[in-house]
This record gives sequence, structure tokens and C-alpha cells, in this order.
Amino acid sequence: MKERGNDSKVMDIRIFDPADAEARKTNVNSFDVLTSNPNMIIGEGWIDQANKKTDISVKVKYEKARLSSEAEILQQIESLTKPGSSVFFFMAAGSGSGGPLGRGAAIIRINDNKDPKSRKKYLISNVNIVDGKPFGEETPIFESDKIKEVTKWVVDGHKPRFC
Repeated sequence: MKERGNDSKVMDIRIFDPADAEARKTNVNSFDVLTSNPNMIIGEGWIDQANKKTDISVKVKYEKARLSSEAEILQQIESLTKPGSSVFFFMAAGSGSGGPLGRGAAIIRINDNKDPKSRKKYLISNVNIVDGKPFGEETPIFESDKIKEVTKWVVDGHKPRFC
């Protein structure tokens, strides 16, 4: 929020998602940061504190994220056959940020056997989500040969957003 002109009772308001700002590595420490990042503004308007009136318009409409069942997650992971092939799931828990569930995405990838460090079949990583897509570097979390272990890990973080 910031004061509108000389009227300290009327405040201009911009609404943004802190998880989106974190994923974009943008520190929103002032109203004007969003001026240079208009794609982060979800809504904007004003509030008149003296008259108890507001006017806020939505700039971006988000669809509710569809959550996959455990069986659907398992099926998608089982469909990975080629080294390097991957699938991602939005997460509400984890080290990523952004996206409709707030904590980025888990990427499940079939390890390629060219990498001598790759001993397990599945590589599980977190990644930030910006504009609905993986963004930036993936952060490896763990490797596993056990598809049910991988599926359970995804299911544990693939929940409705906490906030």
C-alpha cells in the first residue's frame, strides 16, 4: 500500500503472491517494485480509511489447481520410460516456490545412466514455478528405485495450498 498523493486516508493497494515473488527472486519491499513487475500484480485498487470504502479490481484470474490422486501420480511416474524423461507436480510443501500450490513443483526424472553418480532409477528434485512452468535451477532432493516411495513423497506435498 502507499498513500495516494497528499491524502493520508486514501491508500493505493496492489495485491501479489509472496510465493510468486520468491520464485522470481524479487524482493517486494515497496509499492513501486510492482510497477516494474506488473505481471506479479494479482489485483489493485484503493481503500479510503475515513469513509470505509474500497475498490479493488482483479488483474489476474487463477484457475484452481487440479490435484492428482495417488493412483494418477503413480500412473504418470510409471509412464516415464526413457532416460531423461520427466513429469512435474505442483507442490504445497517443499523447497521450491511459486505456482498454484505455493511451493513450486516436484520433478520426477528417469536418471540417465551416462552420469556415474546416477545409481537409482528416479531423481526427485524441486523447482520454482513462474507463470505455470518450471523456472530456474532444479534442486535435487533424493534418488530412489522404489516407485511407491517416490509416489508417496509426491502425494505428501501435493495438497491444497496452505494459505
